[in-house]
Amino acid sequence: MELYVSRAGAIEGPYPTEKIQGMLRDGLLQPTDLGAAPGAADWSPLSQLIDCGVARPVSLAVPPPVPADAGDRYLDQPFLVDGRVLSGTYGKSVRQIVDEISLGGRFVVYQYAISILVMSFRRSSPITYIPPGQSNVGGAFGWSLISMCVGWWGIPWGPIFTIGALWRNSGGGVDVTEPILAQIIGPAQADALIRRRPKHRSGALLAMRMLIFSPLLIFPLLIVLVSSSATKREKERAKQPGYSALRQAESFVSHPGGVSGRGNTAEATKAAESCAGIMKTFRSTAIASKSGKSSDGNGITVWCEAHPDRCLFIIEVQDLRRFTDEAKDAFAEASWLAAQMCARTLALDSDAELAIALKGSVLYDRQITGTPVAGLDIDAPDSEEVLKKAIKSKKKGGGVQDNLIHFFAPPAP
Repeated sequence: MELYVSRAGAIEGPYPTEKIQGMLRDGLLQPTDLGAAPGAADWSPLSQLIDCGVARPVSLAVPPPVPADAGDRYLDQPFLVDGRVLSGTYGKSVRQIVDEISLGGRFVVYQYAISILVMSFRRSSPITYIPPGQSNVGGAFGWSLISMCVGWWGIPWGPIFTIGALWRNSGGGVDVTEPILAQIIGPAQADALIRRRPKHRSGALLAMRMLIFSPLLIFPLLIVLVSSSATKREKERAKQPGYSALRQAESFVSHPGGVSGRGNTAEATKAAESCAGIMKTFRSTAIASKSGKSSDGNGITVWCEAHPDRCLFIIEVQDLRRFTDEAKDAFAEASWLAAQMCARTLALDSDAELAIALKGSVLYDRQITGTPVAGLDIDAPDSEEVLKKAIKSKKKGGGVQDNLIHFFAPPAP
């Protein structure tokens, strides 16, 4: 025996009575839902048809017309979509959901992205019902958190999917109210209800969107500001006497062309070569253990800028960034000793300014400034103390370059 079923204003079936009994047990149908045998003249509650039995159907295999009061009856039935209770609708009838949607309720899905190596996937959450006046920020953030943690890594779609998911979720999710309602009350009524529904606005979701995307908007602005500041600072440096000579020295140590040392005079070139030889030996022996990286001592270039009243050794180490802080400090102290030894061959004043600047492939890292030590004996017991007393200042990190320009300024007439 088979029966047609009228639910939510639509006719389904015919289904065997065994299947209908199973649907009743599972809660997919209610005993008050209407049923009719093929060819029957009217509808009756399913409980009456199944309990009392139904006469054998006539040969006409079409359902009876929808009862006139079906539009009122189905509104009081539990709200089900494809026989399932959606999140947020438990215990509510069709009438309650329709009334709430007219006040601003929504069915939404949230998107999230998952990246595995170079593969990226975009997925949607289960359908969730948001009553009027609520924003479900917690749900939106929870699904967005998945994208923020595991959505970025695939190239190129990972970032694209992630940003798209974050944008939609922070705006309240993807609204699927109309297609859900169309299954229950029909497309025309669903469209009319959606048109009358007030627009969704949520200050909490707006705040979430600003929290997520403000860094993405601020980051390019910071880049522009930092770049503009750096350009302005570089222009100010370029006005100082000696700037062009410093840039030429830096160009040499970065691209030495097979030469280990050079200077502004013949004597300064010899001093630079001697300093480079000392530092290569020091690196290949003492620094290897401190830097955590073995080396044959290559990759060191020295420029010596010597004038009677000042002398500077720029020492570039190609992989200085890989050194530990302890190794950098040790290398700077050794460079100071090497500068003192090599400066003895230069005709410097007794009160001249002597300095070393330790440089990586791109940035300066350490600077030591002081005075030359006359008659330095490195084998003397107090030589280390004498060298420390000759130091006037030490500097680490940024700003070292600004302290070097005056070493390259031409002598006063």
